[in-house]
Formats: sequence, C-alpha cells, structure tokens
Amino acid sequence: MLDLGEVLIVLTVFGSVVTIVKTVADYRVKIRYLEKGPEGAPTKPLNLWMETGVDSSLKWGLVCLFVGAAVLIIQMMPGYLDEKAVLGGMFVAAGLGLLLYYFISDMRKKSSPA
Repeated sequence: MLDLGEVLIVLTVFGSVVTIVKTVADYRVKIRYLEKGPEGAPTKPLNLWMETGVDSSLKWGLVCLFVGAAVLIIQMMPGYLDEKAVLGGMFVAAGLGLLLYYFISDMRKKSSPA
C-alpha cells in the first residue's frame, strides 16, 4: 500500500521541477521580448500557463471520462487486479483521453477556416 509521505515527496519534487522550468521559460521569453524592443512585442497578452475555452474543457472532460471509466471497470473486477494495475489503468486511460483530444483538436484546426 502506498504511504502518504511517499506520495507527498514525489508530488513535491515533481511540482518543484515544473515550477522551476516554467519560471525559467517565462523569464527567457520576457528577456527576448525586451531585447527586440516595442516592435517585437506581441499584440495580445501572453497566456503561457492556462488554456481557456472549449478546447481546455474538451481535453479535461475526455481525461476525466476515460479515467472514471477505467476506475469503474477495474472496480467491477474486485480481487482480479492489484493496486499497481489500477494505477496503471488510470494512467493508460488518461493517455488515451489526451490522444483522443489531440486528434479531435487537429481535425477542428484543419476544418476551420484560417
């Protein structure tokens, strides 16, 4: 069984790495815009962190749907799979949801007039 301390350590390390990478990337982008001057500045504000709108809702809706379906299917088979298989099934389902989102988003971009 997973210990809560182990999970918190992994989440803390992962979160720290993500935060450091994001901070460095944002800093480098800002420095590049400052070097280019006013003519190199974007016309609309940069949103480097969060997506908004229909695409974000579609993505997270698909991920939640697939993970929920995986948990439901696994829970219908008690004693058949151990905890590691449950966690692996959830990750596989999340990956499938993200892949489906990618293909739907790609089809939308190709069909919309640019």
